[in-house]
Amino acid sequence: MVNFMVYVAANCVNKIIKLALDGILEEVCGILSGKKIADDIYITEIYPVENVKHSEKSFFMNISEQFSASKDMRSKGLILLGNFHSHPKNTAIPSETDMKFAYSNDAIYLIISLLNRRKPDIKVYKIINNTYIEEELLLI
Repeated sequence: MVNFMVYVAANCVNKIIKLALDGILEEVCGILSGKKIADDIYITEIYPVENVKHSEKSFFMNISEQFSASKDMRSKGLILLGNFHSHPKNTAIPSETDMKFAYSNDAIYLIISLLNRRKPDIKVYKIINNTYIEEELLLI
């Protein structure tokens, strides 16, 4: 059931794909920002953040980079919408770890799978009460 639409700027998707492919040996991660208009979400900027775990199975974002991203978002009038990360060797479905560490029912979680490097799979979810709900993602 789609409750709202998630629109993402094509340049953001291209950046996420490049980051994921360049960092294929570990999960890459970052912050999604933009605006909410009515019930819809518009992702217009991403902030890559170092995965301090340097793991192919999990991520933990560098805290100082998160603060820098937050400061930049505020200066541009953008809001934190959620985060993105890659699954280098798994599908674009939230893992148990992803669901365990989901920090807000309002956040958007974008996952890119690199199982097919020529055509990465990108999906977006809400995670509520340890359950994921896939939302519709449209490029703008």
